[in-house]
Amino acid sequence: MKYIYSSRLAKGKCRLVLFFVFCLFYTQENLAQFSTDLNQVTLPSVDNAALGSTGNVPVDLSTGRALINIPVYTIQDGHVQIPINLSYDASGVKVNQHPGWVGLNWNLSAGGSVTRVVKGKPDEWYSGMTVNTPSDGSNAFFYIAEPLGYFSGEAYLDASSWGTEAEIQNYIDDVMNKTLEEDAEGYRTYHLPDFEPDEYLFNVGGYSGKFLYGQDQKWHVVGDPSIKVENIFEQVGGAGIVPMNQRDNGQYQFYQPPGYPKYASGSVVWYFFGFKITVPNGTEYIFDTRSFNVNLMSHNEDDWRIDKWHLTKMVLPTGEEVDFEYTSRWTASFDKEFVIDKELDNPNSSWHISGLQGELDDWRFTGRITPERFLKKITTPNYVVDFSLSATNELTYDYGEIESVKVAMQERYLVTQNCSSSSTCSSNEELTSPMKYIEGDFTKLQWLKIDRIKVKNRSDEQQIIKDYKFTYNNDPNKRLMLMEFGEVGLPQHVFSYDDSKVLPGYLEAGGYEDHWGYYNGKSHASFLTNLTNDQADPSDYFGLRNPDEVYLRAGTLKTITYPTGGTTTFEYEPHYFEDYVQRGFYGGFFVSQGVLSNTGLGAPFSCSTIMDNCPCHDITDDCGCYPGCVAYDICNNEYQAC
Repeated sequence: MKYIYSSRLAKGKCRLVLFFVFCLFYTQENLAQFSTDLNQVTLPSVDNAALGSTGNVPVDLSTGRALINIPVYTIQDGHVQIPINLSYDASGVKVNQHPGWVGLNWNLSAGGSVTRVVKGKPDEWYSGMTVNTPSDGSNAFFYIAEPLGYFSGEAYLDASSWGTEAEIQNYIDDVMNKTLEEDAEGYRTYHLPDFEPDEYLFNVGGYSGKFLYGQDQKWHVVGDPSIKVENIFEQVGGAGIVPMNQRDNGQYQFYQPPGYPKYASGSVVWYFFGFKITVPNGTEYIFDTRSFNVNLMSHNEDDWRIDKWHLTKMVLPTGEEVDFEYTSRWTASFDKEFVIDKELDNPNSSWHISGLQGELDDWRFTGRITPERFLKKITTPNYVVDFSLSATNELTYDYGEIESVKVAMQERYLVTQNCSSSSTCSSNEELTSPMKYIEGDFTKLQWLKIDRIKVKNRSDEQQIIKDYKFTYNNDPNKRLMLMEFGEVGLPQHVFSYDDSKVLPGYLEAGGYEDHWGYYNGKSHASFLTNLTNDQADPSDYFGLRNPDEVYLRAGTLKTITYPTGGTTTFEYEPHYFEDYVQRGFYGGFFVSQGVLSNTGLGAPFSCSTIMDNCPCHDITDDCGCYPGCVAYDICNNEYQAC
């Protein structure tokens, strides 16, 4: 696939070929089950301060994604330097994607975090079984706990003879000896250790990447051994701290939420308390503000986990410290799924949706609930940065439909296991049963938005150094959109979005999403109705999930108007694939054209693309090219960098 870069300058016109590298994601169609993974995590966009008042927007040449970044403010205090940036994800809008605290697809970075991608089971996972012991004539129970996360199972992999038949047999024998339960029919439950480490993505202080726990029982940063990762320890017996086991003399400490018993039906709740990351210049970043989450529909204790640790403290080699303070609100994300199965022993049997009784509104809901952490304050030796937050007024989920599922599953909630009264749980709403806190009122699930950022003198907080405001669409029937941003009393950045198509609501029966979760305008409702009545072929479902370029643009950022009066307008194209499969395009966007006007740089600049059979054009000195671009001259077989 060939891309032509066209730069319109005063001296003339030239066309250069750009080679973009794309990752073609392979997806497997499975007609037995259709679902959306709510736990996808991607690396944050790279911070880039190139976008200023002139609107020079760089493009990631590996994905075609525009790196839209607006510097807000940089905290400078002695040796402390913390940039606050506003960035936009230009890959497209997903149908069931909930906006963050600065609006749809926008993100404000002002600190840092460690985000976990669970591979198999959480690394620190313990599993157990409550077993009845009727031999003594009572209904007594005892609990067996077994460490089965990678943190406890990597010793198998570290064995020097792992590839030998004898070592494999030893492993099998060991597993067979870990029978946790045998029911009346003689079926046994075996729990196997997890052999795949989780990934931990970090982004702080200009450093981003991932680390994992190795089979040598040490933390490793992928690609950069100069960055050091350690667990954060607290004294054994301290509030909420319990040792997971005695390996390494009990060095590794884990967190257990207050209010939960150590043993309960399901697995034991153990978590990494936090991490400390030390970068090459000696700066230490402490991550021990935790974001818990749990499956809202099952609420089994073994499903509680931490997937994000937020930056709490920054310690410089000079001894200077920066503190980060957060506030919490219960939030949740939901999705719908349905399962289609067929009895293999009867090829003439009809397809049906598992678990339904002819009613499509009985879909299975999936969702996770979490006390979301929102940055509230940054404190340096001489300054305070306050983030003013308020509840959003935006489109919400259809909680009435979700509520009907909750009532039907009430007996499975922790509220019936651990909270005997409202007072039992109200003393610590953040870390006790969320369903007791909600008590059927889903409006208590509340997202916050940033209204103001104020930089103050720490010795006199009445002295405001900088004051920035954020303005939103404030429409209960639409997703939260950032409309304006800027310093109070000065011209603002103004944002407009593509409204050629209207995004559907969350979790609508029609679906309206492609294979990658982006809007495609195709309703699945009639297909599902026909399917339950044996009047549709399950293979037709694939076509209903194909992307549609027109609908893909809905809700995407269209134009930025800068305080100087200049503008940048974005045009998008879907990602294309060919060669080994039939030519087509898949979900998401790259920026195909960015037009700058009124920038004071002379003639407007345009970057466009032309597909296939691109003519060969020589690169001449008087043509030039726009700063930041790397071009490939197909005539002379060489790269030309600007």
